[in-house]
Amino acid sequence: MNEIRKDRIARFLEKTSPECEAETLDEMCQRMAGATGESETLPEIAKAWDIPYGRLMTWLMADVERYTLYQRALEIQAHALVSEAVGIADTEPGQTERGGVDAADVANRKLKIETRFRLAKHHASKVYGEKVEHQVNVVPTFNVVVNGVLPGVPTPVIEAEPTDEDIEDAVVVEPPTTQPEMAML
Repeated sequence: MNEIRKDRIARFLEKTSPECEAETLDEMCQRMAGATGESETLPEIAKAWDIPYGRLMTWLMADVERYTLYQRALEIQAHALVSEAVGIADTEPGQTERGGVDAADVANRKLKIETRFRLAKHHASKVYGEKVEHQVNVVPTFNVVVNGVLPGVPTPVIEAEPTDEDIEDAVVVEPPTTQPEMAML
């Protein structure tokens, strides 16, 4: 393993050690939220710290609380990106040499705004996502039993009435006459 990679992994291990974990997570959230200026993405933060992005992401995903904190930072970042959209839209577009509106500048601004809203739709879907309403029509159906017969269900056919001999051979089970004793509490 080359020396640079060893150094990057050593910095990663230091940043993610139990002693530094809270400070690392706090700094990551602050940088993603834009508290230090412009908001940064996780790859940009990993590059600034000079640690492997893949390992940083794997470390975040390995613990539910860490990953939830990261998702919350993404949501905060999404709100910040949406708030930038108004500023992008409100600035005057560039002019062409002939004094007309620069179409490429307008298209570029439109792309920036759409990208911000797409990210927001993904990371803060409760606020910026599509509102989907599900309509379910329930039609109750009732099967009416007439004279003990359910329509559409074949009825059993009694081939012959029981004879007196069949009745005499039948075993009659009498219900118990005594109640079972209740257990004492």
